[in-house]
Amino acid sequence: MRRIISWFMIGGWLVLALPALATLSQGYTADTKLAPGTLVALAGDGSGKVAAVDQTTSERLFGVVVAATDSSLSLSANNGQVQVVTSGRAVVFVTMAGGAIKTGDSIAVSQVSGVGMKASASGRVIG
Repeated sequence: MRRIISWFMIGGWLVLALPALATLSQGYTADTKLAPGTLVALAGDGSGKVAAVDQTTSERLFGVVVAATDSSLSLSANNGQVQVVTSGRAVVFVTMAGGAIKTGDSIAVSQVSGVGMKASASGRVIG
């Protein structure tokens, strides 16, 4: 399990950094623009596309969007694709809706599409 090592605020969003030895990402197609830090889920139709995760897709939580230059190792990087970290370190958008987030807390899907919160129940998490 990864643990939070640092956090900071950007425009009202709490952003967390999760530690790892290396960051592994892969390019995926998305139907909408996804900002780095967005939590994503795989599409349920088998297309291999990703979309911002929400309460209805939380069981398909897959990874975090990163800038193409923020990955130590990228398995694919085609034009028009977003890079998604599935292993390693990433900056993540979170809300304080689930309570204060401390070092060691896991992050779950919040009510806000693509944004995480402190995990308090079972289900898919990052961190």
